[in-house]
Amino acid sequence: LHSSMIKSRFPKLTKKSLSIRGRKFFIMNNFWINAVIPFILAILNCSYCESVPVMFFTSAIPRCLSLEASTDTFLHISYVAPDLKVTDKYLYDKNDAQISVSHPRIFNGVNRGSKFTPEKYQMDETSGKFMYQTKANGPVEICVVAKMASEKNPMRFGITVQSGKDVAHYKQEEMEHHLSHMQVKILQLTDMMNEVLRNADYAKELEVMAHNQSLSMHSASIWWPIMQVFILLLTGVAQASHMVRFFQSKRLI
Repeated sequence: LHSSMIKSRFPKLTKKSLSIRGRKFFIMNNFWINAVIPFILAILNCSYCESVPVMFFTSAIPRCLSLEASTDTFLHISYVAPDLKVTDKYLYDKNDAQISVSHPRIFNGVNRGSKFTPEKYQMDETSGKFMYQTKANGPVEICVVAKMASEKNPMRFGITVQSGKDVAHYKQEEMEHHLSHMQVKILQLTDMMNEVLRNADYAKELEVMAHNQSLSMHSASIWWPIMQVFILLLTGVAQASHMVRFFQSKRLI
């Protein structure tokens, strides 16, 4: 009865207010559909969201990434291969999907030859993790090979690397040696300090390399202008002697 009385007394006002309310409701519905619902779905499907840099393979050509590390550094290498078909048993026999970790043969102008052989790890799951201990100071190359990748069968591989010993290592040490919480913390601090010292020694080596390179560039910048002046003087003397012989042959002087 009350709404009918309002409509009868203020027909234009009620129609306008009803249309405004309807428009607000329509805008609110669009907001929920276009913004909030996709956000909720993204949170529910967060298992498919990855923050790992992904390499896209369309051929069997290996792709590598390089990082700097000091000697005896533990590298925890994690991989993600969402397009790997783990149900195919033949993949494990042919070694079609694997990761190789190695040191480059030439570092700082020194050929280390086959002193450091690459270590290969088979990717038999869509995600995994393994540990690698560096053998020397310098860059470490991590290469991914996917022989089954092609234009018709593209594949994605993601690699993340973390240095240092993980929590599982200290849990194992605590269980094997019956260490207290304080002893585990001291062991962690000792390992961290040793890693800092190794990185400092490696930084000294890099500083020496940069210093030697700057000295070689400085010596080259000194001798190269002297060589240019010498070449110009030699060219001038040769040209002058040639002109003198020419005039003498023509009996002009």
